[in-house]
Amino acid sequence: MPLFGMHLSVAGGLHNAVARAVELGCDGIQIFVRNPRALRAKPLDPQQVDSFRAAREAARLWPVVVHVNYLINVASPSDETYDVSCQALADELSRANAIGADYVVMHPGNHMKSGVDAAVVRIAAAIDRAVEESGVDVSAAPVEKSGHTADAAAEADASGGTGADAGTAADQPHSVILCLENMVGAGTEVGVTFAELGRIIEASRYGDTLGICLDTCHALGWGYDVTTPEGLDATLSEMAEAVGISTLKFVHSNDSQGVLGAKKDRHQNIGMGSIGLAGFRNILSRPELSPLPFILETPVNSPEDQVRDLAAIRECLP
Repeated sequence: MPLFGMHLSVAGGLHNAVARAVELGCDGIQIFVRNPRALRAKPLDPQQVDSFRAAREAARLWPVVVHVNYLINVASPSDETYDVSCQALADELSRANAIGADYVVMHPGNHMKSGVDAAVVRIAAAIDRAVEESGVDVSAAPVEKSGHTADAAAEADASGGTGADAGTAADQPHSVILCLENMVGAGTEVGVTFAELGRIIEASRYGDTLGICLDTCHALGWGYDVTTPEGLDATLSEMAEAVGISTLKFVHSNDSQGVLGAKKDRHQNIGMGSIGLAGFRNILSRPELSPLPFILETPVNSPEDQVRDLAAIRECLP
């Protein structure tokens, strides 16, 4: 059974995102842990960290995903930009670890006309550097809220079991999985195909510990037709060959204002774009995808939009 969550605001304190998640009935959340539009940030307030961890444990939210700052570009050919971006990525990992997050998701970056080959090398080296500078353990699987690991959730559901009674995530040895997000292909973006993501993973010393996140809006915009059984078959086959399905840790569930192959990164509310309710029914019907967390990053013009989007995607369950 899928878990559903949303990207939520941390305005007024990290713990406020948990309160909103509970209000909405989310299983998990995605948040920023620093200003997404600035490369430098003040240290986390220890009281906020404690409040967040306590609220998250009480709410039994899983997963907690940290989305990396938008300005980080570890594909940049500029040494200055690259160095600052590496430091910021290490800080994101440290912050995610401090709050007990399960995943960190990053955009691979833009090569700025230096070429994909050079960018792959720089991205992989940046990941290695960030992991080592942060000192964060990236080796183990996150623990799902009911006590079994995320990777074992599907097996437990299929067998009717609930997994070992391992307690809450806060009781377990903690680690953070860093995930690469597929991009739409605008400009000089890197990581638009699963093959490109696979090259980055293979080039990293920590490749065996890295995951990927499938963004449905980005996938459609690039040209992966996730709306039909045949198109999704081809998409998942390419993913399996390039990185392996088990590398996929969660789905960014966004409808798209752009059409197939338009390379337009414009998220739309569930059922109101080019993917549509039929497309999400197609996605949620797939056994490879249905056990995963689905995190919505849809437009919020009013609080009712979040309620409607969560209801809409849940109605797409088979």
